[in-house]
Amino acid sequence: MFRFGVRLLLPLVMLLLAGCTSQTPIPTGLPAPGPANADPRLSALWQERTGEAGEIDFPIGPGDVLEIAVAGLPELEERTVRVGGNGNVELPLIGVVGVSGLTEQQVTERLRLRLQASVMHDPAVSVFVREYRSRIVGVIGAVAKPGFHALSSRDDTILDALTLGGGLDESAALHILFMPAAKPSGGAGQALPVAAAVALADPRRGDPIVIELSSLTEGGTPVYLGLPVRPGDVIVVPERGEVLVKGWVKEPGARPISPRLTVLGAIVAAGGPRFAADKDEIALIRSDRDGRKLAQVFDLDKLERGEQRDVPVQAGDVIDVSASPPKAVVSVFYDFARSIVNIGFGKMY
Repeated sequence: MFRFGVRLLLPLVMLLLAGCTSQTPIPTGLPAPGPANADPRLSALWQERTGEAGEIDFPIGPGDVLEIAVAGLPELEERTVRVGGNGNVELPLIGVVGVSGLTEQQVTERLRLRLQASVMHDPAVSVFVREYRSRIVGVIGAVAKPGFHALSSRDDTILDALTLGGGLDESAALHILFMPAAKPSGGAGQALPVAAAVALADPRRGDPIVIELSSLTEGGTPVYLGLPVRPGDVIVVPERGEVLVKGWVKEPGARPISPRLTVLGAIVAAGGPRFAADKDEIALIRSDRDGRKLAQVFDLDKLERGEQRDVPVQAGDVIDVSASPPKAVVSVFYDFARSIVNIGFGKMY
C-alpha cells in the first residue's frame, strides 16, 4: 500500500513543482503614491469657490417654491407659487415673471417695479423661498441617509453635505469621490438642473476628484472638507470593500478592508503564511482605471522589519502568496506521511 501511495504521490509532486516554477510574468509595478489631495482640479475649485464671497445667496431656480406677499393687495397677500421649468412664475395682476437666476432680493425688486408701473404706488413686497428644489446636492454611497439634500446657503461645505447625509457609516472608505456640477453654457453662476448634473457626474463616465480622508482616523479634519458645495454637486462615499488573499496562507479568502489595512495586515488576518510559502515573492495585484493588471512584489520579512514600504490595500486587490518549490515538496511529503500515520492508527483502533 505504501508503494502505491508513493507512486500516486510522485505525479502530484511533479505537478506542484511545475506550478511553482512557471510563474506568470509580473506586470509593471504599482505607481508610486503621490501626495494626498494633490489633484490640481481640487485646488482650482477651492480658489474659484472660496473667491465667491461677494455672492449673497444662491440664485432661484426651477422647482423652487416661493412665498410672495404684497401688503394691501388681497390677490397677493399670501401667495405660494412654484417656479416652472422655464424659470418663470405666473401671478395675478402681474402675469408671467422670469425669476430663474435671481436672488430673493432681486425677485422682490422686480415684482415691486412691475406692480408700481401698473397697479399701486410704492408697494411693500416680500419674497421668501419656502422650498429649495434647485439647491440640491447628491450624497450617495456609504452614508446613513444617502440621497439628495437641500443646501441652506452658499457657505455650506462638503462636510455640511456629508452631515446632511447622516455622516459616514462603518463601511465607508477613507476617501470620497467629488463630482462638481457642470455649469450650463448660457448661464454664468447657475448650476445645471439636478437630474442633468447627476447624469454628467456619473463616476463611470468621467474622472471624479478623489479627496483623501485619512487624517480623520488621527483626529484631524482634511482641509478640503471645507470646500463650498454648489447645487448639482455629487459626493460619492465608496465602501472599503474586500481584499482577496490567496495561495499559501492558513485561511485564504476575501477579507473586509479595515481603515489603514496594509499588505502585511491582510496576510496576518488570513492566518499568516504556511510553511511552504515563498515569503519573499508575495505579489499585490491591482487593476488600474483602464482595467490593466499591475503588481508589486513584497518580501514578508522585510515588511515585518520595516525595511520595505507596506502598501495600504484597496477594494478589489489580490494578494497572491506563492509557494517555494523546495518547501512545497517537503510540505507535500509531510502531509502524505501524516495521512499514512493517521490511517494506520485508524486501523489499529
